[in-house]
Amino acid sequence: MPWSGYDPRQPLSIEPPAEPFQKAVHEANSKVKIAWAPTLNDFAPIEPEIETVMRSALEKAERNGAAVEEACPELPELEATYITIRALTWECGPGRLPEEIQRHFKATLAENIELGRNLTTGQIVDAERNRSVLYNRCREFLLDFDVLATAVVGLEPGPVEEEFPRFPWPVLKPIPMSTG
Repeated sequence: MPWSGYDPRQPLSIEPPAEPFQKAVHEANSKVKIAWAPTLNDFAPIEPEIETVMRSALEKAERNGAAVEEACPELPELEATYITIRALTWECGPGRLPEEIQRHFKATLAENIELGRNLTTGQIVDAERNRSVLYNRCREFLLDFDVLATAVVGLEPGPVEEEFPRFPWPVLKPIPMSTG
């Protein structure tokens, strides 16, 4: 049975805040400090139309008292960490389904599963360690800012026949095995 809110039987469930979110919104200080990171240091492309909408929203926030600064935390090995953890996730999920189901997967899903199967323990450990580095970099960065603004999806939808966007995209590879 689905539920909402805190449940002590669920390890990731947390108790609600002492102050309701809506009350916090109504009492919030309008002098927020916003870091604007359109591409997260070139990790994620953003199309001009989406960037225009984002900048317009940030200008409105500025007119209402917010301070906006173009800034982004250092995110070392973000791409490699993401690809490695994603490959492991695909291998541990759909990659464990029976072969009679997996044979129907599209090529890119099969490739991601295979990438996960070929990861070394060193690559997985490096990715998990770097996930902690990334978390701590963001946590420290947000000591100086109230908000990190970036587009959740920076590309507009394309034709259904195109699996990947035509927008330039970085070549993503898993973290190499550690040497030490």
